[in-house]
Amino acid sequence: MRSAAVRWVVAGARVAVRPLARSLRRDAAALRSRVTWRPPRVPARRLLVGLLAFVVGLIFGPTPPALVAGLRAGAQTPPAQAEQPATSHATADPEPVTVPTSAIAADSDVLVVGTPSEDGYLLEVSAAETGWQPQPLAALTTGPVETRAWIGYECTTGDGRFVVAVVAPWEATNRPELRDHGAVAFGVEIRTRKVTRLADGVALKHFNPGCGEHTAGLVRHKGVDQARSTVLVVDPASGEVVSDVDLDGQVVGAVPADGTTFVFRDQSVARLDDDGDEVDAQPTGGQPYMAAASPGGVTFLAASGDKAKVRRLADGDVETLGSFALGEVKLHGGLHGDVAAVVRGAGAGDRAEGLRWVERPAGAPMPDAVSGEASTLLTSTEGATAAPTEAVVTRSGGVVFERPRPQVDMALPDEVVNQQVTPADLAAAAPNTTTPVCAVPRNDPQLMARQATPDQVRWAIEQSVTENTGFSRPAGYLFPGSAGYAPSSVFPVPDLTGPTKQVPASVAWGTFVQESNWKQASRRSLAGSSANPTIASYYGAPFDDPTSVIDYNDADCGYGLAQVTDGMRNDDGLRTATDEKRIALDYYANASAGVKILADKWNQVLAQPGM
Repeated sequence: MRSAAVRWVVAGARVAVRPLARSLRRDAAALRSRVTWRPPRVPARRLLVGLLAFVVGLIFGPTPPALVAGLRAGAQTPPAQAEQPATSHATADPEPVTVPTSAIAADSDVLVVGTPSEDGYLLEVSAAETGWQPQPLAALTTGPVETRAWIGYECTTGDGRFVVAVVAPWEATNRPELRDHGAVAFGVEIRTRKVTRLADGVALKHFNPGCGEHTAGLVRHKGVDQARSTVLVVDPASGEVVSDVDLDGQVVGAVPADGTTFVFRDQSVARLDDDGDEVDAQPTGGQPYMAAASPGGVTFLAASGDKAKVRRLADGDVETLGSFALGEVKLHGGLHGDVAAVVRGAGAGDRAEGLRWVERPAGAPMPDAVSGEASTLLTSTEGATAAPTEAVVTRSGGVVFERPRPQVDMALPDEVVNQQVTPADLAAAAPNTTTPVCAVPRNDPQLMARQATPDQVRWAIEQSVTENTGFSRPAGYLFPGSAGYAPSSVFPVPDLTGPTKQVPASVAWGTFVQESNWKQASRRSLAGSSANPTIASYYGAPFDDPTSVIDYNDADCGYGLAQVTDGMRNDDGLRTATDEKRIALDYYANASAGVKILADKWNQVLAQPGM
C-alpha cells in the first residue's frame, strides 16, 4: 500500500507539472524573441487529475523521515554539507588539504599568488607543508564597497616573511585619478595572516609595490599627467612609513635595496640620498619595468625596440645580463635578493652569469608567479574547449598541484573576508555630505558662468587653436577682483608633434560636443545669460541616478565646454584659484584649457617608444 501511494504521488506530480514546465519553456522562448507573453496554460482536466493523485498519495502513503526532521528543525538548521569547512577554490583533489599557514617553516620556500575576487583581492600561499595547495592568506578590500572585483599587485619581501599588496576596486582601471593615487597598500604576515594597512592613496600600476629585503617601495602620482610623484618606503612588520619623498615628474618604480631606495624614470634609474635627492642617475637603456632588489643594487628589465634586456645596477654601474625578444623573459624577486629570470626556452636569448636563469617548463606558458627559491612556478592554461586551469609545477615540468582557474565570483571563508572590514574602513567609506570638493562652487551669485551661443563657441575654439594672444578680457570680467587677461596666453597651446602644428578646430568642436553639448553654463540657461557653471557630478551622485545620494568625495568636477577636470578640485593644488574661476566661468578660457589638454595628450602619445 505504501509503495503504491508513493507511486501515486510521483505520477500525480508528473501529470500536473509536465505541461506547466513545457508552457514555461515556450514562454521563455517567446520572451527571448520579443513575442507578447501570455500566462501559462495547463489543461484544467489534466491538472485536476494530477493534483488528485498527489493528494491520495500523501494521505495513504508514508511521510518521508527527512521531511519530518526538516519541518521540526525549521530554517535554523543548515544542510549537513554547509557545516563542512569552507575552501577557497575547487581543486583536483577530492579532499583538499587545509593547513594553517603557521605550519609553514620560517625558512620554507613559499609561492604567493593574488587573484581578483568580488569579496576582496585574494592572497594565497603554498609551500611544501601545504602539499603546494594554495591556502588563503587574506581577502583585501578598502571597505564595504560594491565592485565587480577587487584587483591589485603584490610582491614578497626578500626575507620571505611578508606580502605587500596594492589593492583597488576594478572600476579604478577606468579612472586616471584612481590609478594615480586611489589604491591602498597592505602588508600581510605569511605565518600569522596578520593584515596591516600601510598607506592610502598610492598608484595602482604594475610597478607598485617594489619589495626589498624587509621593506617595500610605493609610488603615488599627483598632478596633471603625473607631474609630481611621492615615493614611500613602508615597513610591513611595524606598519610604519619609513620615508616619504616628493619628487618632480613621473616615477615608474621604487625598490628599496642595499640601504637606499632606487627610483626609476622613463629612461633612467637613480638612488635617493639621505636628503631625498636623486643621485648617481644611470641610463637604463630602454623603458624600465619588472624591477627587483638584488645584492648591491637592483635588477630590472628594459624594453628597447623589440628587445628586452636584463640589466643590473650595482656599485654605481649598470651591466647587461641578458637580451631577449620582448615577451621571452620575466623577472621575479627571490629570497634575499636571489632574482629569478624566467625565459621561454632553452635556446632563448643571450645570458650571462650572476643571475638565476629559470627555463619555462616545456609546453607550459610563462608563469604568473615563482616561489622565492624558484623551485616551483604557477602557470595557467586556456584551451579552446577545456576550462582554464592553473597549476603549480616544478622547474622540470612536474605538476604538483592543479585546479580550475579561480573565477571572480568564488566564495571565501567568512573569517578571511571579514578581517578587512575595520571601524577605520567604515569611517573612511562614510559619505561626505557637507564639504564640496570642486574648486568653484554652485549657487554663488558672484560666480556665474556666461552661456555662449554656438557661434561664440566656434569662435573661442578657433582663437584657441590659432593662439590668438591679441584678444583680452577686461578687468573684473565675470568675477570680482579679476585682472585683465588673454585666455590664449594664460592657457597656451603647445605645437603638435608631427607635420601638423595645430589641433584641428573640428577635432575640438567634436570633443566639446561630446563632453558638454557646448554648454559652459547650466543646460537650463539661455545663450547670453548667466547661470551656474556646467559641473560634472558636483554632488558625487551616479550619473544614471543624480538625485540618489550626496557624497562630495566622489565628485567628478569636470567644468564647462571641455569638461576640464584636472586641477579643478580644492585639494589638488594644481591651479591658482583665479585660473580655476576662469576655466569655470569663461567659455573662451575653458576652450583654451581644453585645446591645451588635447595637444598635450597628442604629444605624450607621440613621445612613446615605437610611435
